Amino acid sequence: MEFTDPSATERRSHWLALVTLAWALLAGAGLRLVWVDDMEFKADEVWTFQQTQQAGRTAAFPWRGMPSSHGMENPGLSV
Repeated sequence: MEFTDPSATERRSHWLALVTLAWALLAGAGLRLVWVDDMEFKADEVWTFQQTQQAGRTAAFPWRGMPSSHGMENPGLSV
């Protein structure tokens, strides 16, 4: 079996893909830390869990989707 060395173009392409992926991950992490107010809050998760437990039992079943803590409805079948 004969193995050939990848061409310079292929090596450059792989290197560029790795650099692009690393840049995207670092940019995403940096932006996530810059906008602290955009972080999720555990209180919102607790509220959503309570809504799912009450749906169809002590509250009406939300046929068009579960409400969110911000007043918007989640997509249908989100129970």
